[in-house]
Amino acid sequence: MTTAAILAGGVYAFVVATPVYRATSVVMLETREGSVAGLDSVLGGLAADTSAVNTEVEVLRGRTLMGRVVDELGLAGDAEFNAALRPVDLVAGLRATIMGGVAAPQSPEEEAATNRAATISALLESVAVRNVPNSLVFQITVQSPSAGKAASIADTIARLYIDDQLKVRFDATEVATAWLATRVAELRVAFENADARVRDFRNATSLIDAETLAGMDRQLKETRRRLQQISEQVVAKEDVLARMAALRDPVDRAAATGDEALMRLVGRVHSGEAGAEAQLLTDLGRFQVQTQQDRDRLALQVQSLGEAEKSLSADIERQSQDLAELEILERESEASRVLYEHFQTRLNETSAQQGIQKADSRILSDAVVPSAPSAPRKSLVLAMAALLGLMLGAAIVLLRETMANRIRTSRELEELTGRAVLAQVPLIRRRRARGFWPIW
Repeated sequence: MTTAAILAGGVYAFVVATPVYRATSVVMLETREGSVAGLDSVLGGLAADTSAVNTEVEVLRGRTLMGRVVDELGLAGDAEFNAALRPVDLVAGLRATIMGGVAAPQSPEEEAATNRAATISALLESVAVRNVPNSLVFQITVQSPSAGKAASIADTIARLYIDDQLKVRFDATEVATAWLATRVAELRVAFENADARVRDFRNATSLIDAETLAGMDRQLKETRRRLQQISEQVVAKEDVLARMAALRDPVDRAAATGDEALMRLVGRVHSGEAGAEAQLLTDLGRFQVQTQQDRDRLALQVQSLGEAEKSLSADIERQSQDLAELEILERESEASRVLYEHFQTRLNETSAQQGIQKADSRILSDAVVPSAPSAPRKSLVLAMAALLGLMLGAAIVLLRETMANRIRTSRELEELTGRAVLAQVPLIRRRRARGFWPIW
């Protein structure tokens, strides 16, 4: 039985089984903290955490990448991956009819898409992607009955994976460049409009600067101070005139004025000097007229200073509002300029990145065309066949021993008959040409 099992395993391993070859391409994931040439990249470098590694494994096994491999190598026309190109035997056709029924007719485009999807699924079954533990290295293993085809597919997957990374970066940079160019044009128009508003406002108003405005404020304070002083003088003049009008006696009127010259005349009148009283009356009249003239003059000054104070206050208020509005316009113009320059710099950096893009991975080693098939493993098949034959032979022997109905020893005969065994026939051997064989 063991010999038969070994022979059957040998026939399967050496004759029946189709040899399968495996080729492996190795790719390493590169993580970059800094940006190329000191420029901020549109897409940051990949991190080295588990999620990033698992993501890249799924990218390598993605149908999009495998579809590009199918298209580039023309695997849709290879019967190994496109089952529609294989000859359909009677059993397979009957099974397909029973399981799936009659398929609805498809257009050529739909049929091509269906065959392409089936080819991608078949390719995925032949591809294994493995991350080397505690590293950023990926092994892309492809198995195929053709050694050269397996190596070619593995290398193509690795190359298209890196090309896809470059394409993603290039597309992102191109989209960012187009958006930044549009945004820069908009910001330039906004800056030019804001700057034009500042110029137009300056031309439309007799605007002064903040220092001159501060000088005007000091002038306003001085005007108000003088206005207060002169107003007080007018009040004093009016008070003197009111006191003089309330008195009839010349001496009392002269005393009410507080004028030193008149007070001296009052002293001369008291001393009885001849002509002093007439002189006092004359000087009182002159003093009253002068006081009235001074009051009127000061009142005119008060009126003039009041008008100047109002005009100056209105000018300062208007200039302050204009200056505040100008400062707002200037801040808006400056903000537009800073934003425009920032986006212009970013546009220049992004445009420069289009020529220096670098993929996040690189190929460590290309696939080597295998010289020997990886399956079937003939020695393992023969060993397993021998082990299976031994187990099956032992099982048969045990089964036969269990089912055999015969007496093997004298003890069994005594127990069966209840009588003692007196003698036994010895084993007799007979000579043959090539040895002795027992006679049972």
